[in-house]
Amino acid sequence: MRVWFIEIGEPLPVEEGKRLLRYGRFTDWLARRGHEVVWWACDFSHAEKTHVTLPGEHLLQSGVRLRVAHGPGYSHNMSLRRIWHHRAVSRRIGEQLDEAARRGQLPDAIICPIPTVENAAMIEKFAAKWRVPYMLDIRDEWPTELVRAAPRGLRSLARIALTLQFRSARRAAKHAFGILGVTQRQLEYGLALAGRAFNAGQDAVFYHGYTPVPCAPSGRAEANAWWRAQGLHPDAKVISFAGTLGVSFDFGPVFAAARTLHEKGRRDVQFVIAGDGDARQRLIEDAGPLAGKTVLFPGWIDQPRIDALLMLSTAALAPYIPATSMSLPNKFFEYMAYGLPVLSSCSGESEALVRGHELGIQYDPEDDMGFATALSRVIDDSAARAKMSKNARALFEGRFRDERLYEEMEKMIAAASGKLG
Repeated sequence: MRVWFIEIGEPLPVEEGKRLLRYGRFTDWLARRGHEVVWWACDFSHAEKTHVTLPGEHLLQSGVRLRVAHGPGYSHNMSLRRIWHHRAVSRRIGEQLDEAARRGQLPDAIICPIPTVENAAMIEKFAAKWRVPYMLDIRDEWPTELVRAAPRGLRSLARIALTLQFRSARRAAKHAFGILGVTQRQLEYGLALAGRAFNAGQDAVFYHGYTPVPCAPSGRAEANAWWRAQGLHPDAKVISFAGTLGVSFDFGPVFAAARTLHEKGRRDVQFVIAGDGDARQRLIEDAGPLAGKTVLFPGWIDQPRIDALLMLSTAALAPYIPATSMSLPNKFFEYMAYGLPVLSSCSGESEALVRGHELGIQYDPEDDMGFATALSRVIDDSAARAKMSKNARALFEGRFRDERLYEEMEKMIAAASGKLG
């Protein structure tokens, strides 16, 4: 099959030190299976808010052809400049798609995520013009997420201002061959946009999944030394988090527990909050005198250092706010792969997994004492911790390893590619 992917927010395989995410891994897998894969991407790094110097076209070792469009960039995730960036990139990718189509290089199927709505709307028009089936992959509930990000008193106005975005999202979903979702919640959101019921032959939950990428021994040793230089004690019980530090997370209970441990004289527990984002500086200020000691903020870290951190960790954090739309974040799969018990305030499918499979401990994000109790059990009850770790690894191997998910998606794409002919 010839498959096109339209994704402008993930790290690209040509960026040194970056860990590949959903499309980076899936496109690689498909290409190695013998499919002709083109990934239409952008030269702007969403995570680091910097441009990446790349040629317009790059053939990866796996066989994936990377086509890169230029975008103006933005400095804040929720901003008008980001919307402008999305529009500019969508327009440029659309021009490249039309050029390829005129040369007779049409794909058998297209996979396009939301976000962005701009790309989904562009693909809907392209697919209608050239008679190509496409599938929408709902990763976040855009444009609804943009409304939620507005101050409560301004949300009605925000929804009105985003009328065209809602209209474009509904039209793109309505005309898609199929709807995918990173969780059941996101799938249902996409089906609601499309205004139709679930169809088992066209729609599916396509979980993020994960494949562990262990360091070479020399790289692991180097990464471990780097962590010691950051202040991580070699014998500490490490509670870790790595991700984009934005408004979806509430570390208040974590900092409260860290202060209590510090006051009790316990120096055997350290918290690592790795990553960057709009909220990083505020979090450092909230941690106060504990920052750099009990609570470490190393900033953005590359894949070898993530691997080393998770190998050094006792448990992991998923400290989501009560109103989050994330039902099963991708970090859960990474935690499971490393056998890490998770301290989670994330509701929905995440909570069902944590409770139903005993992968960790669920806590109320508005209950500092509840988090402290959960933390105490994880760090002090070795038998409970070992059981959670075993359960996490077993569930990952049974359901969420990349290969298991990708084989099902390969069949879905094959079904889409033969639909319009």
